[in-house]
This record gives sequence, structure tokens and C-alpha cells, in this order.
Amino acid sequence: MQVREIIKNGLKSNSAKILLSVNFIPIIGVMFFDWNLFSIMFLYWLENLVIGIYSLLKIKKTYYYLISKQKNLSVASRVLATWGQVMSFVFNYGLYTIVHGVFVIAMFGMSTATSPTIVNLGPVKISDIIWPEISILGILLSFIMLIISHGFSYYNNFIAQEEYKYYTINYLSKSSFERVIALHFIIVISGFIILAMGYSKLTIVILIIIKTLIDFYAHSKEHGKKINSDIL
Repeated sequence: MQVREIIKNGLKSNSAKILLSVNFIPIIGVMFFDWNLFSIMFLYWLENLVIGIYSLLKIKKTYYYLISKQKNLSVASRVLATWGQVMSFVFNYGLYTIVHGVFVIAMFGMSTATSPTIVNLGPVKISDIIWPEISILGILLSFIMLIISHGFSYYNNFIAQEEYKYYTINYLSKSSFERVIALHFIIVISGFIILAMGYSKLTIVILIIIKTLIDFYAHSKEHGKKINSDIL
């Protein structure tokens, strides 16, 4: 599918429009409520949790649909097989999320708590590293909106349009990791560039815009194709 077609189809999608709206909230936070770089990084880490939860629901729904067509399996066998896949994903994705979270707090929390540039950190308090200054109410609101956004996409695309009938477990697991790893790799690199330059509202807004465009493209591409396969 061509890039132009992916974008065009995405702009017609209600779930993509909601995604763009939710991603606009951090820009308001930065411009009018002084959200710092760590607040944005922490919010994007929280989005990992949201993506992981809905990916888990997708895997569970798809796997149960696939094995439900195996008439020779008992109900107990189907349940055990489904939860085996679920727990495997929980372990792998959970491990990635924990490591990523520690990295975000250690690197961007420390930098935000001390100095606007990465080349002159200065003395650092342990308490600031563990829990640096963050816009708690704003992040909580954004987190709730992320849950709603991804939830709408899950119901509207995956359930209502029965996407679970066209995906494989391997694809769902792989695509979840690929999306968050690629997205957050770019976010982290952009964050380091901002720290090195000395961050400002403009540079953080640019980071948010880059993240939003990548997220929009990944979402549009994901829901613009179906893998027609019954392979477990």
C-alpha cells in the first residue's frame, strides 16, 4: 500500500482522528502549562502500557477465534492454549516495558531534575531521579484519553470490523513490539537531541509532532491491511 493511500485512508478513519486529537493534548500542556521533557517521556512510556493491554486483548480474541475452529479441542484445552499465548506475551512485553521505564526515569528524569543540557548535569538528588518534577494531573488526563483512544480503535476496528478473523498471533505479537520499539527509539533519540541542544517549548513541541505523525502513519497502515491466514 502506497504512503499517500495509507495517509488518505487514515484521514477517513474515526479512530485515527481521535488518535490525532489525543496526541494534541501534550502540545497544550507544553505551551500553556509548562510540561517538561520528562513529563512527555513519562506519558509516552505510559502509552506502552495502554498499547500492551489492548494488544493482549487482541491476542486473546484472535487466538480463541482460531482454536475455536478446531472442533477436536475441548473447551478446557482451548482456554489453556489461549492463556498460554497470553502469558507469553505478558512476560515479553512486560520485560520490555520495565526496562524502558527504568531507562526513561534514569536518563530523562535525571536531566530534567538538574540542568537543561545533557553536557552539564551538575549534582543530582536521589529523590529527584526517582520522582522528578512532573505534571501529574495533566499526565493523568492524557493517560485516560489514551485509554479511550486505543479502546475506541480496538472496538471499532478489531471487534466491530472483525479484524481478529484476518490476523495471526505471530503478526499481532510482532507488530505490537515493532510499533512501540520503532516509535520510542525515535522519541528517545529526539529526546537526547533536545537535551544536547538545551530544551525549549519549541523543541518539545517538535518532538510531539514527530511522534504524532509516526503514530498516525503506523495506525493507518495497521488497519489498512489484513492478513488472511488461519495459521496458529
